[in-house]
Amino acid sequence: MNVKYALMAAFVVLIVSITFSACGPDKNTCTYKVTGTASTVNVTYKNANGGTEQQSNVIVPWSYSFEIEGYGDFVYISAQNQGKSGSVTVSILANGNERKSSTSTGAYVIATASGSFGYWE
Repeated sequence: MNVKYALMAAFVVLIVSITFSACGPDKNTCTYKVTGTASTVNVTYKNANGGTEQQSNVIVPWSYSFEIEGYGDFVYISAQNQGKSGSVTVSILANGNERKSSTSTGAYVIATASGSFGYWE
């Protein structure tokens, strides 16, 4: 009799585990960062809702994080130096690990990084 209940309990645990894992992909955190010696930049990026967002005269350093479901979602960031000199570096981080980055130096230069979240070259 005890074996029967043990098997039933194991079956219930297995079903609950499968149900929770089938509810959807794990959420991941995507973070955009802008660093460098430039004082201010204009930033364009794909936001948490999938749209393109722009911000003007952003003070460096700057960052933006959002939750992203699963892998394969396109992510993008671009920053343009608003000064006559300086450098701009943009980075994309996946769960805290830098995956893409680009640096440009000079007056009004643009640095861009993009990719499919989770599928990095």
